[in-house]
Amino acid sequence: MGHNNPIVYDAFGQTYELIIGHNQPSNHSLAACVIGNHELALQFIAGLGLADHQWRRLLNGLETSNPHQSVLARAASLFSHGLIRFFKLPNLIDATPIPVDQGKALVFSAQGTQARSISGAENIAIKKRTDAEKYVGVLSQEQLEQALRDTGLDISHPQNTTPRDPTHTQEMLVKALVSGDASVWRIDHRPHAPSNKSGVADVSTAAEIPGNREVPLGPEPTTSATVYKREHTDGATRAPYTLQTDGKPLGAKEGVMPREYIGLKALPANHNQLVEEGFPDLDFEFDPGKFAGDYKNFLTAEPVVLSPGTKIYRIVDEKAALAGSYWALALPAGKAEWRSNYAVKDSWNDNGYFTEYTVPEGEGLKVWKGRTAGQEYLQHNNKEFYLEGGDEQLFLTRDSISPLPKKHTKWEDAKL
Repeated sequence: MGHNNPIVYDAFGQTYELIIGHNQPSNHSLAACVIGNHELALQFIAGLGLADHQWRRLLNGLETSNPHQSVLARAASLFSHGLIRFFKLPNLIDATPIPVDQGKALVFSAQGTQARSISGAENIAIKKRTDAEKYVGVLSQEQLEQALRDTGLDISHPQNTTPRDPTHTQEMLVKALVSGDASVWRIDHRPHAPSNKSGVADVSTAAEIPGNREVPLGPEPTTSATVYKREHTDGATRAPYTLQTDGKPLGAKEGVMPREYIGLKALPANHNQLVEEGFPDLDFEFDPGKFAGDYKNFLTAEPVVLSPGTKIYRIVDEKAALAGSYWALALPAGKAEWRSNYAVKDSWNDNGYFTEYTVPEGEGLKVWKGRTAGQEYLQHNNKEFYLEGGDEQLFLTRDSISPLPKKHTKWEDAKL
């Protein structure tokens, strides 16, 4: 009982086992997520990004005292009252990468660990003892200790005085891999510039790279292919950009941004009620202290239900999430037009690719639609620049749809 419980993901790639009614979790050692406050429960539910029809299927047969509630509000009410529960599953993102090759690292994990939050994670098949010994044998004693901690097999040294026998440590990990109680993964990683006196570069997992979320991005370009991601070194540290031959960031104008390009100062009318009805939240903090106040990126904003068959587009770079919030009804003609008309700063998104999504049959897709507000670059070297905005953009609940794999825009002004 419990092994058929649905698995859901939040906006950060954290994985939960969803327990409906009197069902039990697959593992009683899992930590339960308990939220008794309805508003906080609603934020949690919205962050999972499940569509209305998915919630209806999951909650079939469970009712609340208010039949007029939206599907999300209904799920939040059931959650806050304990009628549905979420149990946090072990996640590969919490494990420590062990560098093995250039651009690659090994990660060891317990059985059932979720890997969706790390792009490019490859589970290595262990079919026999020699397979396990191949990966365990290259680890130092310190790495063995770390691997055991990540798999949940770590046993403390008696009184912290007697070192563990290395042979015993290896044997523990080998047996766990062969039995299936532990797994080994190969993941992407990249070195940072040296940040310590030893000059040794730090290592971060692919999931730690900004914008590299759990949404599959499709094949990365080879070293011989055109690369669209660049490091911007001009401008202020918090808002870097690349100056073009005209002395301005691409698509930008020089000077103080006119007041008419400043975004909304308050949420649209009836915003909270519309959120209850299933429209995206324009003021939800997906990451504490960040991503809130999306209404400020609009000059106008109205709730719209996109009809089935409507095609929408999103511009991304090598590491941007495909299922992000900002979309458009048409592809811009070029990079300069896109940056200017949709007010996209250099450091936010380098472009080079696009993805698309067609609204499926059913009730349609609830979005906010309106004109894009302008964006100011921070003043640098006594110069100010701004992106004008003005084109019509769409705002979706992040990770609520499954777009197609990315394709090259083939914009001539996008190549490095």
